[in-house]
Amino acid sequence: MKKSQKTPEQMMMLGLGWWNLYFIIKLALFSQGTIGFHPIENFAFVIYLLIPLRHKLLTLIRAIAAFPIAFYLGHYDSFLPPLNRLWGQMSGLMDFQLSYLLELASRFVSLQDLLAIAVLIFAYYFLNRIFRVSIFVIAAMIYFSLPKPSPQQAVVPIAAAPALVRLLRASCGQEPHEALFSDPPSQQCYLFDNLAKLGYGENLMLNHNGSFDNFTGLLKNEGHLQAPVMSKEGLSPYQAAFDGSDIYRDKDILNRWLTNREKDPQEKVVALYNTISLHDGNRIIKNSGETGMVSYKRRLKNLLDDLYTFFDTLKKSERNIVVVLVPEHGAGMRGDRMQISGMREIPAATIVHTPVAMKIFGPNMKRTGETYHVKAPSSYLAISTLVSRLLEQDIYAKGTFDPKALSEALPKTKMVAQNSGSTVLEYNNKPYVSLDDQTWQEYPQ
Repeated sequence: MKKSQKTPEQMMMLGLGWWNLYFIIKLALFSQGTIGFHPIENFAFVIYLLIPLRHKLLTLIRAIAAFPIAFYLGHYDSFLPPLNRLWGQMSGLMDFQLSYLLELASRFVSLQDLLAIAVLIFAYYFLNRIFRVSIFVIAAMIYFSLPKPSPQQAVVPIAAAPALVRLLRASCGQEPHEALFSDPPSQQCYLFDNLAKLGYGENLMLNHNGSFDNFTGLLKNEGHLQAPVMSKEGLSPYQAAFDGSDIYRDKDILNRWLTNREKDPQEKVVALYNTISLHDGNRIIKNSGETGMVSYKRRLKNLLDDLYTFFDTLKKSERNIVVVLVPEHGAGMRGDRMQISGMREIPAATIVHTPVAMKIFGPNMKRTGETYHVKAPSSYLAISTLVSRLLEQDIYAKGTFDPKALSEALPKTKMVAQNSGSTVLEYNNKPYVSLDDQTWQEYPQ
């Protein structure tokens, strides 16, 4: 007996098939607040999947085309940056080691996620034999599509920003990101240039090779820092970076600089030290299997131990030295709904809100008053002002300093952070993000 063929209406009633899992997972993530949900686009995809096709070739073509559509729609529903941001960073990603790329992939989908998906597939296989699951899925999509209050949005002026070039141009405060790669409005913007005019020599130390993304070239061309990088010859690497290059222990670099400084005939110098000991993707060479939070905790402890030991050495050296600690950005180890753990492409408030500290060393220096905490929002211009006050008050000639007199009433800077193609700022005590410098939305918390 010849098997009867199903009519188009019957074929449509068969439902979404295994695509039900796609929408079930998406609705589950939406209910948890992990992603968003665009009703029109998702229902258009449902209709695309349900339209009956008589020809097997057309059915095959539709099935193949459905996968890139589903991928794009899934990204569109997420809070992740636009795909063109990823393509724009592709050349940098190609420098990452394979092990680091696999680690990043695991942050998108963990082992627990894979197990949950496996259980869902198993449950769907049996439930679909009893119930018409597509009806429940479409009903759930309709429910989640019902109008709900939308978050407040605002249109605000574009502002500037969390990098090292900004520190070298601190005397002119916040500049737009694009302006950092052109001449500043005044030559007085360059912090180290201003100190050089007062007789300070320049030192530059890195605990890495400075090659990635033309780092040393950026310091020279855009920050006017002309000092050669201190040699690391003879030192043993302590970590391997995400691109496999060597990273050296902070205490080794700092101690070598201090040794060189004691032999340096220059009366006074301003030294810049850049460390990437806490960068995401680093591996401690002796513990190459440790990744993620485990590696970060160990590397953080080592960095703090090295700094504590170095400060103790400075104290015993009886030299007049001022140390300013300026983190470039936070590690973003927790991640958020727009970025996975370790990703810092969008300068969220939790990433750019970092502590800055100053410590003054000297053999006979006396501090009057307690440690002063600047609680007002501040940024690079405040650092430049603080350095200026140190010189104006001539603390080493006086042999005493008052932390409050140095630090109170520093220039305030509202929370504004900018990277290439993205800006984050606070408005009415809420963070807002723009990815095109025109439209704004509340940053997903």
